[in-house]
Amino acid sequence: MGHIPYETLEEAEARNKALWEAVLGREKRPDDVTEFVYGTRERTGLEEDTDTDALIPEGSGATIEVAERDEKLDTLIRADQMTAEEIAVLVVLYPDWEVGTPYQIDDLVGYDGTLYRVIQAHTSQSDWTPDVAESLFADTAPAGVIPEWVQPQGAHDAYNTGDQVTYNGQVWESTIDANVWAPGVYGWVLV
Repeated sequence: MGHIPYETLEEAEARNKALWEAVLGREKRPDDVTEFVYGTRERTGLEEDTDTDALIPEGSGATIEVAERDEKLDTLIRADQMTAEEIAVLVVLYPDWEVGTPYQIDDLVGYDGTLYRVIQAHTSQSDWTPDVAESLFADTAPAGVIPEWVQPQGAHDAYNTGDQVTYNGQVWESTIDANVWAPGVYGWVLV
């Protein structure tokens, strides 16, 4: 579980409402279950609430609580509707990249606020960090987040059938494997 910090509860609630409207087309209702955005939490400052307050980052008055994916809701959050800081909070839900660890294809690791997918099995070493070892890792979006389209550099990061991306403010889905074309050019349909 992660927390996106805000100075005041009002700021946290306003951003939480905006995320819910982006995901569901409406604001959260009490009976909703979400994948990531659970709601807001305010620092109380009360002695009996030290456990609650400990979850809120120092210097913040409130947070949006972010949780692991919940299969009860099958909607997705668009990366182009989230800030880099909000995406980074989702990344902390995944294991951190570590030196000396054997990784298999499709393992997911967080590194420096970004989520990476392993594209070649290997045992990590200090000079093969995910941000520089492009033959070993591909930048990817957390589960439930539709990433923005990025021009593939080769087969290792090409899009496959069913992959969804945002491009020019719209959501597109790939209709072919090994798709290296931009949405709207070839191999994509609007969702």
